Amino acid sequence: MNFIAHLYLSGTNEGLLVGNFIADAVKGRAQLETYPEQIRKGIVLHRRIDNFTDTHPVARASKYLLVAKYNHFAGVLVDIFYDYLLTNSWGQYSDESLTDFSERCVGVLEKNINHIPEKMKLFLRYTKMYDTINSYNTTTTITNVLSGMSKRTAFNSNMEAATEDLILHAKVLQQHFEVFFPDLQNFVTHEIANN
Repeated sequence: MNFIAHLYLSGTNEGLLVGNFIADAVKGRAQLETYPEQIRKGIVLHRRIDNFTDTHPVARASKYLLVAKYNHFAGVLVDIFYDYLLTNSWGQYSDESLTDFSERCVGVLEKNINHIPEKMKLFLRYTKMYDTINSYNTTTTITNVLSGMSKRTAFNSNMEAATEDLILHAKVLQQHFEVFFPDLQNFVTHEIANN
C-alpha cells in the first residue's frame, strides 16, 4: 500500500502513524531499535501491511493488469492506484473528512519531526505544500506523482503515462480494491490487537 492507506490504517495512534510514515526510510533492525516503542510498532506494522498486500491474490491480480507494460513497477503503481481509489471512496471508510484527516496527519508528523528521517522530512514538506493527501483523489495529482517518480528512476519506467492505465482499468481496479481493502483492514485490526 502507498502512504495514505498506511496513515489511515494507523487509526488515531500517533506513534503508529509516525512509524507507518517513515518505515521505508528505516533500514534493518539496528535503525529500528533507535525509535520509541509505538513508532517501532508502526514501522513493523508498515512492513507487515506491505507483505500482506504483496501476497494477497486480489492485489496480485491488479498488478497482473500492469506488469506487461511496467514490469517491476507494476506493484508500485497498484499501491498508488489503491490510494487513489481509497481517497475517492473515503466516506465509505472514515467518518473523518479527507481534509480533516490530512490536517491531522500532517500535524502529528510535524509534531514528531525529530523522529522523521531527512528523506521523509522532504516528502512531508512536499505533501503539505501541495496538499497531496487531500487531492490524491484527482487524476491530476496522480499524474504529477507518477511523473515525479518517473524522473527519479535510473531508466525509462514509463510511469508518467500510467494514469491512462488507471482510467483504462478503473472498473476492474475498483472491484479489486473493494474486495482487498476490507481484508487488509481486518488484518491490521488483528495485528494491532496482538502486537
